[in-house]
Amino acid sequence: MNVSKIVKDAVGQVAPTVAGALGGPLAGRVVREVSQAVTGRPDAPDAQLRAAVQDMGKAELEALAALESEYTARLKIAAKDRADARARHKGALFPMVLAGVIIAGFFAVLGTLMFVAPPTGMREVLIALIGLLGGAVSSVTQFYFGSSQGSKDKTALMSGVKK
Repeated sequence: MNVSKIVKDAVGQVAPTVAGALGGPLAGRVVREVSQAVTGRPDAPDAQLRAAVQDMGKAELEALAALESEYTARLKIAAKDRADARARHKGALFPMVLAGVIIAGFFAVLGTLMFVAPPTGMREVLIALIGLLGGAVSSVTQFYFGSSQGSKDKTALMSGVKK
């Protein structure tokens, strides 16, 4: 669903965090929630949504304010959950050792394959092992360093919370 600038600007007056999410990766869900709050229908056509936003009454404004509070609370909970997960394992030795073994194993398998030809029946098994270790390396790096796109999205959405 394409949200017009009129809808985004009007929602932004009452619910800036929600308005910020209208153009982001959660846009479809947020548009349905805004539509439900303003028109009473989650699947209202664009024209009806635009008209309802331009002619909002007290009930619609209160519904948008409630949606803003709920959305802000969800963002804070999600950010706290990720921060707690990283903080919980910060000083623990086992996750660091496991991460090191996964990364070392990945590069050991790749390095070995550069210099040693795999046995004829093991090619498929080695391909599966490389895929598995590659996915694990990705998970390890995202856990320790975060996903950059997710961090950008969270920062953009949370900046609306601070205002």
